[in-house]
Amino acid sequence: MYIATTDNIANKEINEVIGLVMSTEISSLRVMLASEEAGKEYLYDECLRKAKKKLENNAAKLGANAVIGVKTNVTTSTELGLMLTLTGTAVKLEFSEEEKLAEEARKAEKKRLEEEARKAELARTAAEARAQAKAEAEAKIAEEIKAAAQAKVAAEEKAAQEIKAAQEAMALAQAKAAEEIKQAEATRAEAQTRAMAEARAILESKVAAERATVEAKAAKEKAADEAKVKALEEELESALENANKALEERNQLLLEALSRIESLEKANQELMKQQSVAVEPEEEYIEENLAGIDEIMEAKHKKAEEINETDVRIVDAIYGSGKPLSASNIQEKVSDMSMMDVLTSLNKLVEQGVVQRDEGLYSLVDRAKLI
Repeated sequence: MYIATTDNIANKEINEVIGLVMSTEISSLRVMLASEEAGKEYLYDECLRKAKKKLENNAAKLGANAVIGVKTNVTTSTELGLMLTLTGTAVKLEFSEEEKLAEEARKAEKKRLEEEARKAELARTAAEARAQAKAEAEAKIAEEIKAAAQAKVAAEEKAAQEIKAAQEAMALAQAKAAEEIKQAEATRAEAQTRAMAEARAILESKVAAERATVEAKAAKEKAADEAKVKALEEELESALENANKALEERNQLLLEALSRIESLEKANQELMKQQSVAVEPEEEYIEENLAGIDEIMEAKHKKAEEINETDVRIVDAIYGSGKPLSASNIQEKVSDMSMMDVLTSLNKLVEQGVVQRDEGLYSLVDRAKLI
């Protein structure tokens, strides 16, 4: 495309006059204010370059290969900034074969450069997209890490709350057991007093009645009176024996209540040891121990005196590891057994001296006791 301010181009013949073409380029006020740093000449040249490019494109769309008589009009204002307008006549020039070939080569080179520029722009866009994707991925990872940390804090708080609730429940159970003991003692004392009073009243009434009868019939029925007195003494002994039995029953109730308090205290100590020494406590294990406190206490009263197959498996698990294990580690090695069965068996083995417990870890003392 030829651009000339003259009405013709040297050594070129105009075959066809197509018509008027024009282009306009505006530089905003912001660019004008920046021109103090960039330079006013740079501002004008940039506007002229863009306006010339538009003029060439407009002429090419009309089928022209040259624009002659090009005029330039420049307008500046504080509202619009810089406005540059180019006008000219689009014409079609006659070219020789050599010039046509040169023009085609120039167009091919221009197309190649445009294609390279397009590829470079695509590469830049792709790089920007990758950088943005990387930044978004890093932001997402950071957000996930933050969420995981928050979830961990929430889980720890929940575990602490559950442990606190378990301790409060244990304290409440101890208080309730103490109240039951107090009531049992009061009931026992009341029953004992009432039984003794009843026995004494019965004895006194019978003795008084028989004494009156004996005194009334003393002269005639001395032998019969003596037999009746003996019978009264036997009845008195029977009444005292019944009172002693009632007293023994109340004492048994007191012993059972005291045994229950002792079991509660031992279960609480066992739970606190397991919570303090567990290397990697799991939430499921904590919940199982908290939920199984009543089962542990019941199992303590029902433990067997003889070694069974369950005990042998647990001892073999400890022996095979070659080091002390926690209850949860042992339960993993005998996974078909519940944690309740494992704890019950371990307590029995500790009492029998086969296994020893130290800070929540179980180690083998004398495996020969199983034989």
